[in-house]
Amino acid sequence: MVKEVLPIMRQQGHGQIINVGSIAGLVAGPFWAFYCASKHAVEGYTESLRYEVKRFNIQVSLVEPGYCKTNIVNTSVESAASGLIQETYQPYLSRSKEKWIQVIQNGDDPKLVAETILHIIQSKSPRIRYLVGKEKWIPPIKHIIPESIFESMERRYWKLDS
Repeated sequence: MVKEVLPIMRQQGHGQIINVGSIAGLVAGPFWAFYCASKHAVEGYTESLRYEVKRFNIQVSLVEPGYCKTNIVNTSVESAASGLIQETYQPYLSRSKEKWIQVIQNGDDPKLVAETILHIIQSKSPRIRYLVGKEKWIPPIKHIIPESIFESMERRYWKLDS
């Protein structure tokens, strides 16, 4: 889509692109490697694109929601882990899936994402990143505390060592 709209935006001398990624592009969770990798790619794509088009007065932003009440967990965990040897990972996968279901059920209303997008559209100088939801504190903390402590916290949270 960006490839199609950029020539028009350059010609008119302004524009705005808002990508939707996920906090999973900044903080990975177990059994979601491909999902997290795709969101990390959106992170890099957005940042690079922003540098490239700023001189054309085109704004680029990225909305990165945490866990929202959606049906993503109903099929994602098994399909995300489908490349793994199921017998080997099954106990961990089952415990993690229970936690994923709980997290999603207690997640934020997806309206927060829509409201954030509206805020970006109305902003005179939008930022590059907008972390959304209850988990927005996690990515900044990840870069402050030692990696070993963060990993230990994540393993405990997702019940990988139980």
